[in-house]
Amino acid sequence: MGIDLEQRDQVDETLGYRGGLVHAFRLDGKGVGAKLGWPEIDADPLGSKVAGDIWIHMNRAAPRVQQWLTDTARVPEQAAEMLLVEDPRPKFVHFAADETHPEGFVLILRGVNLNPNADPENMVAVRLWVDEHRVISLRRRKVMAVGAIRDALLKGAGPHNSVDLVNQLIAALLDRVDPVVDELEADLDGAEERLEQAELSKVRVDIGEVRRSAIRLRRYLAPQRDLLTHALADLPAWVTKKEKLRLRAKAERNARVVEDIEELIMRAGFAHEELHARLDERMNRISTGLTIVATIFLPMGLVASMWGMNTRGLPFAEGPLGFWAVTGIIVVVGMGLALFGWKMSRIK
Repeated sequence: MGIDLEQRDQVDETLGYRGGLVHAFRLDGKGVGAKLGWPEIDADPLGSKVAGDIWIHMNRAAPRVQQWLTDTARVPEQAAEMLLVEDPRPKFVHFAADETHPEGFVLILRGVNLNPNADPENMVAVRLWVDEHRVISLRRRKVMAVGAIRDALLKGAGPHNSVDLVNQLIAALLDRVDPVVDELEADLDGAEERLEQAELSKVRVDIGEVRRSAIRLRRYLAPQRDLLTHALADLPAWVTKKEKLRLRAKAERNARVVEDIEELIMRAGFAHEELHARLDERMNRISTGLTIVATIFLPMGLVASMWGMNTRGLPFAEGPLGFWAVTGIIVVVGMGLALFGWKMSRIK
């Protein structure tokens, strides 16, 4: 299965995928990982039960990665295409063994984007090919959860085998989702508090941003919840009962995270409805006030305009007290209409 030096030199000259290796480790079964380079990978591209499982982490944007996956790593062609597709949805697909490749499965996971100047809900993808003695992972953007697993291996507290690596990676991805959800919840709590204090001008943008962010998170984490649950029934026979129980625990944790996100979306929706109700109430009060003012002053203006006409026959037009009589009529009419408007505004 190894590749001799002459073959490796030819591969170095013709294939660009070698620049795509981010890191690789051989797992010793006790939590420690020994770093590997291309020479060690070429000598044992499928991993070994005796020497230990291997983990190869690559940048999928490197040239000819698909060729390496299918020709050297012996990953099924359909699986390689799934691993390299742009903007993938969470996915689990089991592949039975045949004469060209070992039994394994494709697992595509999503995690929050914690890279500098990135929105967390603009999620990153981790693409995995997992078989009994090997994990091949691919990414485009840096994934902090993968870095955490690498650091754990260097400290002697990493995964023991290929499926344990998958378990730890799922846990690391969820560990980084929880703070983002907590931050969104804190932002929504603040928006609801300002809503109670009637600071409406500051609330609309905050509620909308929380809702949009939560919806973007749910877009990928909800399918991921479902696929982890369904994957439990279709895992290969070499996945032990203990490892399946751990995967079930991760699926349940993912489900709880999604429930928290859905609760946030629901709360943001209620807060948005309350905001619109309060804005409508404020506009109704303003409209009622303007209506009352118009109701008071229109009749008063009518009276004043009638006595301002240049025609004969108007009452009090020739009398010395005519001005005061008309003024009195206007005041009485205004007071009566004001009293009427006040009583109408108190009717609920």
